[in-house]
Amino acid sequence: MINDGTTSSDGSVTTPEKKISNRQYSLFKEILKNHDIELPELVQEELVTEGVVVSRTRNTTRRGWKMKDGTKVYPSLSFKGISGNTPTKEMEEFRSSYYELLENTVEVVQN
Repeated sequence: MINDGTTSSDGSVTTPEKKISNRQYSLFKEILKNHDIELPELVQEELVTEGVVVSRTRNTTRRGWKMKDGTKVYPSLSFKGISGNTPTKEMEEFRSSYYELLENTVEVVQN
């Protein structure tokens, strides 16, 4: 398993490591592809599972509701108290279900 942070002299993890962004990951894969190297799907999944690469992409659209007065309201999900820890598999599964629910039930709010 990948180290989730830097280790202090007493062995405790002090700061979580930064994940590779989707843009950096795409550039990396493109460079590998230019050298006729392709990462197997299993390796790519492991990079996400181990927390090396960001697991989701940003949407260019936002889902939410428009109130009668024109105010736009957007739902959000956060894990209070996570304090720099890596989300568990169950948390990631919950997040996936949340995004699926959003996609299936909440309309895109137009600008």
